Amino acid sequence: MRRRTMIRAAGAGAVLLGAGKMLPAYASGAGQGAPSCTDAGLGVQLYTVRDPLQSDVRATLAEIAAIGYREVELFGLGGEDQGDKPLFGLAAKEFAAALEDLGLRAPMAHIWGGAMNIVEIADLVGQVGVRHLVVPMAPEFVSIENGQFRMLGVTGRSQLDAIAERLNRQGELAKASGMGFGYHNHQMEFADLGDENAFDYLFAQADSELVKIELDIGWALFAGIDPVEVLNRYAGRVIAVHLKDHAPPPVGNGDSDPASIQSQLVEPGTGPTDFAPILAALDETGVAHRFVEVDVSPDPIQAITRGYGYLSRL
Repeated sequence: MRRRTMIRAAGAGAVLLGAGKMLPAYASGAGQGAPSCTDAGLGVQLYTVRDPLQSDVRATLAEIAAIGYREVELFGLGGEDQGDKPLFGLAAKEFAAALEDLGLRAPMAHIWGGAMNIVEIADLVGQVGVRHLVVPMAPEFVSIENGQFRMLGVTGRSQLDAIAERLNRQGELAKASGMGFGYHNHQMEFADLGDENAFDYLFAQADSELVKIELDIGWALFAGIDPVEVLNRYAGRVIAVHLKDHAPPPVGNGDSDPASIQSQLVEPGTGPTDFAPILAALDETGVAHRFVEVDVSPDPIQAITRGYGYLSRL
């Protein structure tokens, strides 16, 4: 399912997800060497600024660059409603030129969870510098009811087996197309399976050479997971992160409430989490790509400005 579909659902009060997501290996395939951690700098998952992008692509990218960001991550590719504007209405050469003029890179792109047209997607985004495709959420965790987008939970190991099998096939197609590949988590992947959680089980079934990890810090915190522990345990397999915080309301009204979920995911520096240990773990484990993301914000440009200011001071 594409982000554009989620945006429409949001108007009906749906639960919106962060471009939430997933990734590939740095050294997987010719020409895919990652920049050093210092070189990469901070990035923005463009889902955060989806509304400004619809109004003026170049102006929005210029604002991102002016803040100090050096990378962006694309979203919404390969879905059935992708239409004729996969790069926000620009041709690949035009989008690539816009990025280059502003000193921006687009090393990663989120694709629809069930996409198998990997060759087609890779051909398009490769023209703008993308080297890694990421699945933001498995279709099994998505439900549309009465126009509302809902997240579903893990039903068991057999479901995770099927997801891992598809991820492996997608990873093989991506590798054959010269791309790395990965998967991005939300909260449901950390469901308790008894003797382990679903995240560990899923990535044990998925081929570690084909399916890398883009760890969403905010969703991990939402699930009560220590992101530093995950980064250390999966060192070398986590190749990118989404940087956002989880700020629960003073009086909880239940995690299933859509408005509650949306409002709890905030930019770094706005919530209770100290990101200094997280950034240190990213440095220690060699995670080069670090995208600030806010799933829902009344002022996304201000949100990413605040996030950049906080993180750059650490």
